[in-house]
Amino acid sequence: FPLQGQLPIHLRTMTSSHLIGYITHNNVSAARTLAKSLLAKNLIACCNIIPKIESLYMWKGEMQQDEEILMLIKTRQEHKQHIIDVVQLEHGYETPEIIFTEIVAGSEAYLGWVDEVTRRKGEEKKGL
Repeated sequence: FPLQGQLPIHLRTMTSSHLIGYITHNNVSAARTLAKSLLAKNLIACCNIIPKIESLYMWKGEMQQDEEILMLIKTRQEHKQHIIDVVQLEHGYETPEIIFTEIVAGSEAYLGWVDEVTRRKGEEKKGL
């Protein structure tokens, strides 16, 4: 139910065509550069850059603990492989984290905007 004075938000449910991607990076400037590259190629509609997350992980048999940046990207299913390719090409890590999860429901207006933004200049995304 909407709060007093607000219009109801229409939800789109069961939308496997939309994804949230998670990418970690080691500095904000490089994360911004990667986000701008993905945006310029119309592969994503939005990137939230979350600084100063703590990551604990195993790497080459050793436990690591680092401060990283988390990038949350919003996109469509059809761009997943191209995003992976761009991240692997432009990211400085030997094995960059790039994982996706499906958006199962969301604001119809927001998901429509994601569709609109990631469909623009569709031919440009073919070139890395």
